Amino acid sequence: MKSLHRTYAITCLLFLIVLAVSPLKNYFREWRTVQKNYNHMAATLPQRVKPAPMALQQIWVRDLNRIDRCTTCHLGVADQKLAVAPQPFQTHPKVAHDVESFGCTICHSGQGLATEYAEAHLPTTFWDEPVLPNRYLESSCGVCHKGAALSETAVLNRGRELIQKFNCVACHKLSGVEKNFVPSLDGIGSKVNRGWLVRWLKNPREFRAKTLMPDFFLSDEDAGLLADFLMSFKTFPQEMILDSLPAIYHEKKDDEAFVNQGQTLFRLARCISC
Repeated sequence: MKSLHRTYAITCLLFLIVLAVSPLKNYFREWRTVQKNYNHMAATLPQRVKPAPMALQQIWVRDLNRIDRCTTCHLGVADQKLAVAPQPFQTHPKVAHDVESFGCTICHSGQGLATEYAEAHLPTTFWDEPVLPNRYLESSCGVCHKGAALSETAVLNRGRELIQKFNCVACHKLSGVEKNFVPSLDGIGSKVNRGWLVRWLKNPREFRAKTLMPDFFLSDEDAGLLADFLMSFKTFPQEMILDSLPAIYHEKKDDEAFVNQGQTLFRLARCISC
């Protein structure tokens, strides 16, 4: 019986300790220390800077479904008097979008609801969008601005130019990027010989160093088969009359395995990439 009373007393004592510590835990939050440091810095500056209230701050952008608490620590983002202040109190560089209207994570990514440095800035478990390094920041501009080039986004503009140059949309569907005209293979069998065509398919840059056609690392057998196929693309004189194809080639194939084999070969050849 005494053992039961002792266990009950210890449990009650532990419960009281937890109740006493819980309010103190919130008092020692990391963001409170940051705000105290900010207010101390503000009091020592020669120019007048409004002290921060000791409280969580957040920006709710209803239309973008974003809630960002970044300004709980980044207290000087909109104050031009803090342009040379240390981080995290420094003024945000001048951009086209107002922080109060767009928030922070729509451009910077990261966990907007977090109020601790590790959770807000560093990669964390079960969070797919960590804060973007500055060198990748312009990629966020392209999420909304899919049209003409922007004067402030040189990296993004260059990326779009490369997509157009290398005709990435031949294989990949990209919103806002039109598919370019591509080189025609009509009559190629009348322009080149089979040996040259095999060498071209195996290593296009051996013949033309600046060609846009990539090396698909074809085997000798595959390159030979493709060359045989492409050599059939010949230009005939207008007066030449070709024999009609046998009737079997006009018949519709109902063999699903046969059709699937053709589709597989078509994809594996990868000529469709251009």
